[in-house]
Amino acid sequence: MTAFIIFGLGLITLIVLSLFTAVPVKAAAAEITAIPEKERNKFPLKESPWGRYWQFIPDGPIEDVLVVVHGTPEVGDCSSVKLSLTYISRWLEFAKQHQLIVLTPAFDWDNYQMAEGGFRNLYGRHCGADEFVINLVNRYKHVVTDFDGRFYLYGHSAGGQFSGRFSIRRPQLLKGLILSAPGRYAFPDESLHWPYGMGKYSTGLDWGNGYVQQIEIEPDLEGWVKASQIPTVIVVGSNDLSLQPHYGLENMTRIDLAVKYTADMKAFAAQHGKDSLIKLRIVPGATHDTDTTTPAEHEELSALIAANRTKKQPL
Repeated sequence: MTAFIIFGLGLITLIVLSLFTAVPVKAAAAEITAIPEKERNKFPLKESPWGRYWQFIPDGPIEDVLVVVHGTPEVGDCSSVKLSLTYISRWLEFAKQHQLIVLTPAFDWDNYQMAEGGFRNLYGRHCGADEFVINLVNRYKHVVTDFDGRFYLYGHSAGGQFSGRFSIRRPQLLKGLILSAPGRYAFPDESLHWPYGMGKYSTGLDWGNGYVQQIEIEPDLEGWVKASQIPTVIVVGSNDLSLQPHYGLENMTRIDLAVKYTADMKAFAAQHGKDSLIKLRIVPGATHDTDTTTPAEHEELSALIAANRTKKQPL
């Protein structure tokens, strides 16, 4: 009990200190060619042309990039910044262990959340949520060893929805994927429209202040085939049992949806002559709180990273 209290106080202190030292740094769109030593082992809040984000860079050479995507924040501009800080704090030691840059975009209310699911569905007022992430990763390509444009992606809940859809729309950019308890998926089902399935979708997104963005999406079915070939682990707690209002698939829990998505993607991949690389892990006793699932997610992503790096080793 004492150790738990000490850990909790330490984490609170770490977060408070970061809030005092994390003055937003104005960032141009230019690529980063060197990492300032003063930013090593810190997690400053950065500004970019696409939005704010937290950055963590450990000592030593950088082997890969991990993007961590938060769940649903409260309404308000600063809530996503605070929430994404909580998320990055859970991946600091992991980043040191695996020599990763960790980036946690803050999908703010006005630009990425107001309209019809917002960032969950890859939407954005001025820039798509997927483009925000791609642009961030590419800023660091000159400081990552043998960078090939690909990165690891983790998302929880609403962030898991974002990450699952990102894997379908941008499969060529991912080395590995952890989906933490999403309540919605883009199923390989032509009877369901995007963002819930393969059907084309047309709508006007109302971002407020009279701005309505016209969206026309005709998904590429090949995206689902390629997504099935990304090493992916879906992680859900055994006690994450609230019913989800999933379009076309009502009254299912996050576990039910994860089981169905895993099975459907396996069958879809088989129809195209491939074996799906998507697997499901249900964590006993865990809830929808990421505190209860993060240790398992660390294990799974460690395994994906180790497998990828083993493939890179010369024979």
